[in-house]
Amino acid sequence: MGWITKCYETYLNCKDMVGVPDDDGQVLCPFGFTTANVQLEITLDKDGNFECATKVVDKDKMSTIIPATETSSNRTSGNKPSPYPLCDQLEYLMQEFDENGSHEAYLNELGKWSQSEHSHYIVDAVYAYIKGGTMYFDLSAKIDLTKKIGGKEPKKAMVRWRVHGGDGAAECWRNVELMRSYADYLVAQDATRGFCHVTGNQNVPITVMHPRNIVKTAFTAKLISANDKDNFTYRGRFVTANEASEVSTEVSLKAHAALKWLIDRQGVTIGNRTFVCWNTGGKKLPPITNVFGENCEIPVGTEPQYRKRLYDTLNGCGNQLKESKSADVIVMSMEAATPGRLSVTYFNELTGSDFIDRLDKWYANFVWDTYVNIGKDESPDLKATFGSPMLKDVVNFAFCTQKGCAVWADSNDEVKIIGRPYQDLVSAIAEGGHFPEYILRALVSKCSARMAYTPENYNWLLTITCAALKKFYYDKYEEDITMELDETKRDRSYLFGRLLAVLEKVESRALFEASETSRETNAERLQTAFVQHPLTTWRTLEQQLRPYFKRLRDVTERFYKDEITSIVSLLESDDEQELNKPLGATYLLGYYLERKKLNQKKENQNNETTE
Repeated sequence: MGWITKCYETYLNCKDMVGVPDDDGQVLCPFGFTTANVQLEITLDKDGNFECATKVVDKDKMSTIIPATETSSNRTSGNKPSPYPLCDQLEYLMQEFDENGSHEAYLNELGKWSQSEHSHYIVDAVYAYIKGGTMYFDLSAKIDLTKKIGGKEPKKAMVRWRVHGGDGAAECWRNVELMRSYADYLVAQDATRGFCHVTGNQNVPITVMHPRNIVKTAFTAKLISANDKDNFTYRGRFVTANEASEVSTEVSLKAHAALKWLIDRQGVTIGNRTFVCWNTGGKKLPPITNVFGENCEIPVGTEPQYRKRLYDTLNGCGNQLKESKSADVIVMSMEAATPGRLSVTYFNELTGSDFIDRLDKWYANFVWDTYVNIGKDESPDLKATFGSPMLKDVVNFAFCTQKGCAVWADSNDEVKIIGRPYQDLVSAIAEGGHFPEYILRALVSKCSARMAYTPENYNWLLTITCAALKKFYYDKYEEDITMELDETKRDRSYLFGRLLAVLEKVESRALFEASETSRETNAERLQTAFVQHPLTTWRTLEQQLRPYFKRLRDVTERFYKDEITSIVSLLESDDEQELNKPLGATYLLGYYLERKKLNQKKENQNNETTE
């Protein structure tokens, strides 16, 4: 039970944050509370007299922490009435909308709290108002109860309370004393007692109904569940559910509250998996999936600027961990394999120093001249920069196809596929492992299908693949691939990649100087064939380039022909069969770096002409 222990520990370390919204409005729920989206807010005085009712229309203000019981937080439409103790839907609050005894069940639940020694003036005011039976009349004068309220059928609209005239906040979701009174009320309830497998405490209230709604993509899924008695989930080894898993009510509620808070605060969902990385002392760390933050502004920069920014970020992160109550870092991913079950697909505990070192190892080497998307997924707006490609871009380009002008998972099959490779990338970072080879092969394969992409997306894919190659060769062979062209390198694939770049540049330059409409070059169209049969395709391209050479100025023509000659001279074999074998992945490095060199030369020539 590593995850639940660490989540419970996190809750205890962050007790000062309980019930207090952070800068993004996320709240760590108090013990016995959950969150719900509300559509109505009703204001009463301390004696339970109605004052006003308003609709909650702002989406960022709908989420409200409310008291909950085990049964209410797990209720479904097909079950018997299971009311929340204070805030609930109109079908529970009003007799006029009641169809199955919901209103009576709500009155009984609220009455128990109001009549206990742990009551609160807000509870007493709401109980008095509900018993008065005037709610339908009061709301009808303010709100049309025949139409949807906040997108919900009237009887399904959730209500929260505001009570004036007492001590503390009038809002029930912000009143600290109300939260304490409900926690005391819960603890005082009669409950099954037993041994908690998490804390080791004996004779404590235990639960078999654990919270759901941990991740937003799987609302009904639970991490711990033992209600499937008919299908022999635990029978054969255990007689009862408690023998299989016995967790105290306090631990379950606090651990799940902490995990939900962490996911809402800093979790990342890719495909059907949710990832979260956190410090058990409560320090907000950058996601492991992007050391600079998932939504940060990414500036255009150079390699020295990137290195400095990486150092500053990791150094700041390390200092935060040193100041934390606990330096432990947890990396975890979850997936809802079925609608009701949420599984932990990856879990790792790291010391703070190991976490920093492994982030540095990854982000210092998984880098290239790259692109980031600063627009919407459906309408990319690419910005060139130097840095580490986003992990979500890696898996999208490796395993998804281009739709329109975007490359994102938009089908169920693709959504199901990308979660696993994303997790493998996360585990490679967390464990200091190698770049996954099967993901690299997928990227290289996609790079060879050039005509499947727009020019912008192909350049994006190419830079991601080059970064992956740099990281893979560093991990496996301790070879540090530079981002400058190596004009002495004799690797056959590398050299043919350089040739491909020159052949492409000759044609595009000739088309440009002839002021012809931009189109794909022969080298671009035949790239797939070039990778499989480089020698024969090269000869075909050379024949096609003859008329284009004639369009160039003499000095330009000589430059490109000399470049081809210098590249060919480095080939170590004259065996045509050997030269015609399919190219390896390093051809992309040669292609990219040769193209970069040729583009820089053109820019320099243009600058000289301007001067």
